[in-house]
Amino acid sequence: MTSRRKAAALSVNDLPFLVASLTHCFRALGDHTLVEANLQKKVRPGTGALFYALVANDGCNIKLLIDMLRIPNATLSGMLDVMEKDGMVERRDCPDDGRAYRLHLTRKAKALVPKMIARHKRVATTLQQGMSEREVRQFKSLMLRASTNLRAALNTKAGRRRA
Repeated sequence: MTSRRKAAALSVNDLPFLVASLTHCFRALGDHTLVEANLQKKVRPGTGALFYALVANDGCNIKLLIDMLRIPNATLSGMLDVMEKDGMVERRDCPDDGRAYRLHLTRKAKALVPKMIARHKRVATTLQQGMSEREVRQFKSLMLRASTNLRAALNTKAGRRRA
């Protein structure tokens, strides 16, 4: 089979390409809504899920966030470092475990919660436009399954990076 025939067998509507397109559009919308809400100098792109997890679980430990957000420890630690540097998060010693710490949103971050919630609702509305509630639930379920599949594929061989 020639290269041209192999390429013709692919479609820009294949799942990997659709996920890439969705990722690109989602990031662009995220950037746009940060500017629209006048948050671009206060909140860094890509930290929204972590911000909301901390709003819902202020004072939690990093283990809870890793489990909740399903991202690697190193990635999460880097995001927390950035948020700490930006004055959004404080790490405090854990009274139950001297080796651990608890994560708390600062006053600065808490003041942004109403704008961040409005931004989240706008993005969710855009994503769900034209979908029924059943389709939204199905889409979430399929996205979770695909995410689980990708993490499993990354973790199949010893020594590979963990997702």
